[in-house]
Amino acid sequence: MANKNTEKGLGSKGLRAYSPGAEVKYIGIRAGSSKTFYLNEVLDQMLLMALQKEDGYWPASLMDPDKVKTPEVSGTGFITFGLAWGVNNGILTDQRSKEIVKKGWKAITEAVTDDGRVHWVQHVGKSPDPVKESDSQLYGSGAVLLAASEMLKWNN
Repeated sequence: MANKNTEKGLGSKGLRAYSPGAEVKYIGIRAGSSKTFYLNEVLDQMLLMALQKEDGYWPASLMDPDKVKTPEVSGTGFITFGLAWGVNNGILTDQRSKEIVKKGWKAITEAVTDDGRVHWVQHVGKSPDPVKESDSQLYGSGAVLLAASEMLKWNN
């Protein structure tokens, strides 16, 4: 996904336009470099921060957050993993990013039972659908484990 900020190079105003109040450590990537794709991924993660719901989950449909009202753990796990990685690697350095990761992790842990079953995982399909608490899929467990791998390194 190309965007105007990477085409022109980075500036603090461009980064704040993606997520008000978020700060990203300047990492010296120029447009056209081999690291432009990497930067686009970081900026995409910042866009996701604004979509987190009050309960800590991200909506099943990022394009229509009001379409599905139930929690959804797999997307929340993958997004929490990406943001936690950004914090742990010194790219997302602001307090707001850290709080969003903590909130996402809290939501994830509330969806895992004592015996390790991951609840609220949307089934594979062509579009976001409502999820039941008992719904579980293997990729939901994978998302939780990825997020957990970064939370084990968490020092914030």
